[in-house]
Amino acid sequence: MDAIAESLSPLQKAKLHQVADLMLEIYQTLARMRYLEAEWIQRPPQHDLSALLPLFTSLALDPRVIYLYSILPYLSLNHPRGSFSSEFDFFGGAAFADFRHEADVRAARESFDPSGDDPGCELRPWITPLAGKGMYHRTLVYDAKRHVMAIFCDQDGGNMDPNLDSVTEWGEEEEWEEEEEEEDEEEEGDEEEEEENDDDDDEDEDEVEQENYWDEMGARPAGNVLRDIIRWYHELVEIPGGDHGGWEWSEEIVKPLYRKHGWPGENFDGDAFLVDQACAVTAAAVRDSAKEMLRRLKSQKDQLEEHEKDKASTTSQRALDEEWEAERRTRELKHWVRLAEVDWRRTCRKPEDLPLWELEDAQRKLGWEKDRLESSKQQEEVGEEWIRYAEKRVATHEKAYAACLANAERLCPGRPPLSLDPGTETGGPSFAGAIECYTEGLEFAEQEVAYARDWIAQLPESEGAEKARKLAQDHIDKCEEDVVDNRNRMELCIKEMERRKGGG
Repeated sequence: MDAIAESLSPLQKAKLHQVADLMLEIYQTLARMRYLEAEWIQRPPQHDLSALLPLFTSLALDPRVIYLYSILPYLSLNHPRGSFSSEFDFFGGAAFADFRHEADVRAARESFDPSGDDPGCELRPWITPLAGKGMYHRTLVYDAKRHVMAIFCDQDGGNMDPNLDSVTEWGEEEEWEEEEEEEDEEEEGDEEEEEENDDDDDEDEDEVEQENYWDEMGARPAGNVLRDIIRWYHELVEIPGGDHGGWEWSEEIVKPLYRKHGWPGENFDGDAFLVDQACAVTAAAVRDSAKEMLRRLKSQKDQLEEHEKDKASTTSQRALDEEWEAERRTRELKHWVRLAEVDWRRTCRKPEDLPLWELEDAQRKLGWEKDRLESSKQQEEVGEEWIRYAEKRVATHEKAYAACLANAERLCPGRPPLSLDPGTETGGPSFAGAIECYTEGLEFAEQEVAYARDWIAQLPESEGAEKARKLAQDHIDKCEEDVVDNRNRMELCIKEMERRKGGG
């Protein structure tokens, strides 16, 4: 690694350190916003990447990119599911990259062209993404030769930098002038060395003959792009999270809470923000659960109504197999309507009961966090930093539960909390709800077997009835399997519920 560093001029290294320093500031901003834990961020003076030098050579990486990889900040966290990116997202929804690992280095060299058929989309040796690539999120792409950066999204047609000039695709002229002035100051006393580096760049260009998308990618000075991202987080133009960040990091949840608790000021109360965030997620979950159950019930009724209309509109006489299929579908849809009605009655959210339902949901989420903490402690590969994070999550949800309890006591005086199912108290599914569902499924399957047998018995012995007879018999076979399956699942649920009630 020393030879790599010695091959670069002071000015080249200064530019790369600017990128690394601003990337670190982005990570630290996400930690201040309580999305990351500060202790996860690792930024020593230089990471030792000596073991990866053969890989870098085989990939023909530019020394500037290799050096940048050695000074970037990375996140160190032994996650229970093995992958940090399974729960956290970088800017734009991209995955956090760690170029200390071979897999991330190789992934960074993959073409942005999903088919891999267009050589013009391959990255130049001096160009690298700074986060995981993908079609559906934004990725920072850095050109170490020109010291420029693009915010790229393949799905949305390329560069997604809102500050790029719509005509030139190269940003505002003023910011390029500012960047050049900064570079002029840095270059004083180093002109001869920079001329040598320019000659090297010319040699690079002579070696490149094939046209490449990235040679003319819309970009701005790298420092400006990274400083803008930091500013966007400060101004809440950007919110932490993404596809893996979970609902709790959605804009509608966290944006008003950041403002409430003083972001981005020095007095931002991160602990209070996290408690309010947990309470807001609980309230939204209860509200949206009620909406979803009503939507599901309406959808099932609409499907049944549409099916009945289609049946009634058929004026010509149907064949026996068509008659069987139409009636089978009617019975099936009526069954799904009954299940939706049962679910709605069991968990119907009356407006006056909402504080109690929020308390129930807060207790369920607290149980889930406690269960995850205990599970993590039993996994040898899980690091202490994750255990500490899980302990903080439990403490946050304990405070959220206390806040929901106080709210329920204030708005529903004298009313006891809703009894928590033994399954949901650890964040799992409701045993009572599952047993009710399996019971309904068992009864329906038994009724279908009896109905199909009676229907077969009344069929005439004719060639036209054979197809209908086979359809009905296949349905009997399937329903008999459903009877066994629902009975077994119901018995397992009952045993597990009794075990948990007994503290087993």
